[in-house]
Amino acid sequence: WAIWSRIPVGQSYTEVGFSRLIDLWHHFGDAALIRRELWGRGMIHRTQLGADYRRIEQQPPPELRPLLERIAGRATRAA
Repeated sequence: WAIWSRIPVGQSYTEVGFSRLIDLWHHFGDAALIRRELWGRGMIHRTQLGADYRRIEQQPPPELRPLLERIAGRATRAA
């Protein structure tokens, strides 16, 4: 959810572009694992050949909201 919450709404990415975006938010060097997990959980749309990745809008669980707000606050302060 933390990575999903940072994906810009309405943006379309190639597989390489999406991996680069994800790489900004993690440090273990496996963007493909995160892409697959986001897709498997229905959090992103991916075309069959991986040419287009987009965030799927949905409501995070209510108990997660304070964490996502805190993450958003850190991103704003860092910018």
